Parts: sequence; C-alpha cells; structure tokens
Amino acid sequence: MILRRLCCLVLLMAATACAAVQREVTPPLPAGPQPEHAFNLGEVRFVQVQADRIPALTSLSREGLKRAANANRTFLEAALIKQTGAMERAFLARLLKANLTLEALIEQPDCDDITVFNQKLHRQFVFYAPEDTTGLKDAPKDAASVLVTGYFQPELSASEVRTQEYTYPLYATPSDLLQADLQDFDKTLPARTIFGRVVGNRLTPYYTRAEIEQGALPVNTPVLAWLASPVEGLMLHIQGSGILVFPNGERRFVHYAANNGHSYRSVGKWLVEQGILPLEQVSWQSIEAWAKANPERFLQASFTNPRYIFFRFEKDGPLGVTGRRLEPMHSIALDRDIYGLGGLFLLCIDGFNGGQPFASLVFHQDVGSAIQGPHRVDLYVGEGHEAGNMAGRLKNTGRLFLLLPQDGPND
Repeated sequence: MILRRLCCLVLLMAATACAAVQREVTPPLPAGPQPEHAFNLGEVRFVQVQADRIPALTSLSREGLKRAANANRTFLEAALIKQTGAMERAFLARLLKANLTLEALIEQPDCDDITVFNQKLHRQFVFYAPEDTTGLKDAPKDAASVLVTGYFQPELSASEVRTQEYTYPLYATPSDLLQADLQDFDKTLPARTIFGRVVGNRLTPYYTRAEIEQGALPVNTPVLAWLASPVEGLMLHIQGSGILVFPNGERRFVHYAANNGHSYRSVGKWLVEQGILPLEQVSWQSIEAWAKANPERFLQASFTNPRYIFFRFEKDGPLGVTGRRLEPMHSIALDRDIYGLGGLFLLCIDGFNGGQPFASLVFHQDVGSAIQGPHRVDLYVGEGHEAGNMAGRLKNTGRLFLLLPQDGPND
C-alpha cells in the first residue's frame, strides 16, 4: 500500500512538472495588436504606418506622374544592373516593383477618378516612415513629419561676352579641380564624391566662394556666360540649373557640373543671425530685395556660404541625379545616405500654395547639400518666375511616407 501511494505521488509530481514545462515553452499569445512591420535602411529603421494615418491624395496628374515614373524606372533598372551588394540589390528590386505597380495602376481606365485611385493605392501599397526619433535633438514628434522647401529652374538673361550690364561670370569646371569617389578607395566609406586640388603631392580643399569671387581660379577657366548680378549667380548656384536667355533670343539650359567641395551655408540664416531679417520673413524674395538695396553687403554676405557651383550646358533640364528630367510636383530631393535614390513617396504639405492641403505622389530623383537627415524634403515646383515665387515661399511642415508593394519590404 505504501509502495503504491509512493508511486502515485511520483506520477503526480511528474505530471505537475510536465505541466509547468508546457506552460513555459508555449505561453499564451499576447493580447492586442501585433508589432508593426519594419525594416532597416542604412542606419535608419522604417516602420509601417497604419492606414488611418495616411492622408488621401489631393493632386493627381496622370501624365506628369507617368513621365516621372517612366524616368524613375529607367534609372532603377540601370542601378540594379550595376549594384553588386545583395542587400542593396534586394532593396532596389523592391523600389523597382513599387515603380512597376504604380505604372500599372496609372494605366487603369477608372483611375482617372482620384477617389478610385486612392482606394487602389491603399490596397496595393504599404506605407512606411522613419522610426520615432523623439529622443534626438530637434527631431519632430511625428516620425513622418518633415520640413518641406521648394526649388525651381530659374530663367535668366545672359550674355556670351562681358558687357557693362552683364558682369557676373558663370564658370565651367576649372582645370585644376579634381574629384574622387570615396568608395573607389574603400567600399565601407560613404557613397560620396569629394573635390579638391593638388598642392605639392597632397590633395587639399578647393578654393572657397570668397576666394573664387576674388580671382583665385586658374586664368584658363572657361566662362559659359555672363549674368547681370551676383544675386542671380547665387540663385543659380542654389537651384543647380537654369535657362539662360541670350540677346538674340537663344535659350540654353545650364546644369550643375561640379562643386568646390565645401559645405553649403544659408545666406538667409546669416541675415537672421545678424538681425537684418526676422526669421518669419526670410524667403528668396526678401533676400533678393535686401541684396538689391545693399549690393556691397550682399557680396560679403554671400561669402559666408563657402560652397561654389560650376556648370555645363545641357540639351534639356533640369536633370536630377538620375540623369533624367525632373517633373514638377512629382520630383523631390532627399538625403541619399538615408533614402538611397529612386524611391516612391507620398508627400503631404500643410497649408501649401494659398493654404490648401496638398498630397501628391513623388519620386526621390535629386539631392541637395542643404537637404540632410530624414526630416528634410525639397520639392521641385517647375520653371520660371511663377515657380520661383512658389519655391521662395515654400517652407512648410509636412509628412513623408515611403511606398512599397503590399507583399512586404523583404520578400
């Protein structure tokens, strides 16, 4: 009897132990929503944004979007062929699939209706934003929040020779300016090009804007054209491309060819720091008005921006870093170290162009020295005077979402 009781006790203890082990290895599923899908792009983690936080499109130009998508696809296909890294190739393939999915959507007859287009867009894509960065200095509370500025292609009068009216030179690339791609030396370095000149047997920084404006360039540096003022020159340097109109009526495109390797510094910011303009009134229009009234002081102010741009003639423009023409309201500049190139995004701008809401599909097809970090966007708005006014005023908050096909970022 004692032996049977002892056996029963052993069996009971074993059963209890097994039950405890079972509870440990198969815990109940947690209640509530599961973690959002996420992936890393460089050092930034992107998280999926729930559908109820995604604004509906307010702007849909199928022809403009189609042109932008076509140019973007050509770029991505070429980039995919050249890329050798497995992770980079996988992400480029995802961007290409997003591009092809959008192109197919654009061709559907019922997508003339923006409501129908919105519905299909949300069914076929997943929306992502950089992970919450509220712990970082100056980061917005909403991870998708961005500061949106605008740029345009100016149209400027010019002369092929220097005259009393046209005195500011527009230089081609100097003969002593050298460039080097960092990854040609070390694949672990950032994908950046540096510029400099050789002094003795060393590569040293190139001349600053102040030095160039005061005659430091080699005497054989080609001058493409002459502009009417340093103000117009700085505008063209900031925008990166333009249309020159010569006295005989000829129109020629000029485009960024190289820079002097120095960092960009905003003249507008300097004017605020000096107490010359209040922050809330800073725009290109206010800077231009002050410059025309204070030409000598403007020249000194421009020297605070050490960056200098050299140009080349092109058959068309403006061209993005993809080598294709930018599309107004559908092409943006981002920090390529964070976003790569060629991504499809939804850009929403608060109080845009007369206070109206704006939400449009855009492609990452350009970069800018002042566009750094995950929360800065530069929108290409078009060419000419009206576009210049729009770009000069645009300094709004907005939201930016990366679009990838519904089957996930890592399939």
